[in-house]
Order: sequence, then structure tokens, then C-alpha cells
Amino acid sequence: KTTKMYNPKNEQFDEQFGLGASMVLTALYFDVKNKPECIQYSALTSRQLSSLATTSPRTTANILDRMEAQDLIKRDYNGNYRSILVNLNKLPEDLVNLCENNAKEFEKRAYATITSSKMVFA
Repeated sequence: KTTKMYNPKNEQFDEQFGLGASMVLTALYFDVKNKPECIQYSALTSRQLSSLATTSPRTTANILDRMEAQDLIKRDYNGNYRSILVNLNKLPEDLVNLCENNAKEFEKRAYATITSSKMVFA
């Protein structure tokens, strides 16, 4: 499934990583953004990650590698991504814009609903 997100400024990112990776990044971004008590870090659960990995394993691996290289995420103590920590303060502006654009589009297409604390996928 290669749905193209409406994302005029971040087409290169989209082409490179695909919809699944955009979704996971956007979910993480909103998880952190909307929780004042954990402004810097957010964790992605193994269930969320495994469901994403089964739908787009290659693109998911790509974005995780890129984010790890930029020190945006950390592996857990077992050396895997069972828990992903995202440092929102270090997120490049193009990825912040990507998340904001995607969020509007996800809601418009009813892919997801943004609540006060997180993004819930349909």
C-alpha cells in the first residue's frame, strides 16, 4: 500500500521512507508534544512497532536507522527497539513540519484522531 501523503515540502522524505514510517514518526511526535510531563522523550510500545514493522518492514527500518544516526532515538538495554525513545528537542524542522502536515492529512482521511494526549490510528 503506497498511499502518498500530501506533503509538498517533504516529498523527498516521503519517497525515501514511505507512509508507514511517516505514520510512526507522526505518532511519536504527537505523543511527546502533547505530554508536558515528558517533553523530551516518548516510548513506542512493542505492539505498535511490530504492527508497523509487518506493514512496511523496509521503510520502518530505514527511518529508525536514520533517526538513530541523528541521535533522535535510542535502543533499549537489550539492543532492540522494543521501546523507542524520541528526543523531540532534536527533531529537525523538516520532520516537525512533516508531522504537523501528516497529522492534518491523517485526520482528514480518517486514518487517525489526535486526542489531547496522543494520536490514535483507525
